[in-house]
Amino acid sequence: MLKAPGQRLVSVKFSRNAAIQTDELGHALAVMQIPELPPFDSIRFDVQVEVALHPTLAAPSWSSDAALKDSPFIEVGSAEIKALAATLKNPAADSAWIGKNIKPLAPYADTLGARVCLEKKEGDCTERACLMTALCRAQQVPSLPVFGFIVSRSGQLSPYAGHDCLYLLQDKTWKRQEPGAPSGQLPPFIAFRLIGSSLSTLLGGEVRHQCSDKSLEITMNPK
Repeated sequence: MLKAPGQRLVSVKFSRNAAIQTDELGHALAVMQIPELPPFDSIRFDVQVEVALHPTLAAPSWSSDAALKDSPFIEVGSAEIKALAATLKNPAADSAWIGKNIKPLAPYADTLGARVCLEKKEGDCTERACLMTALCRAQQVPSLPVFGFIVSRSGQLSPYAGHDCLYLLQDKTWKRQEPGAPSGQLPPFIAFRLIGSSLSTLLGGEVRHQCSDKSLEITMNPK
């Protein structure tokens, strides 16, 4: 879970003893000791998280150092990406270009990344987020891709609603951006973790995420 613009972690409860560690970007990581288990045995571990969501919640002070560099699937040094970034010049133009020129696809099984997305002119939310992140970084605009979940209009959150977008540092504030979406038309979103952080490395560094566990339950309290 992540502290992000418009989002604050209020509390976490565990069904077993665990400790919470926090990295420099505000990720909350649960650490627990699992006893030695017999072969084919299992252990259940439940986590209850309370998150406050409101547009006025302050954005965190993330470091912009890693938000300008090459990283897996975000090939800032690609000649094609640098040429397009120089032509488009700014994030608003990047987003509009992606919306017009990148064919949206159903989620891939594998992550293709920014360069392949640009080459094929198609991709799902992961590829589009990677491409816009690479374009923004090539324009010296700090940007961080983020994984989370889209909240439906009914206020429900599905374990199958995993989604990648990104945050940009503009006017000294981190703001969420949906590549190709008109300004001000961002769907409600719960951010889980920034991609490319030290926590990402700990979890394997993968950009794409899947959650098919039907035990994920969300209760929305409008207070």
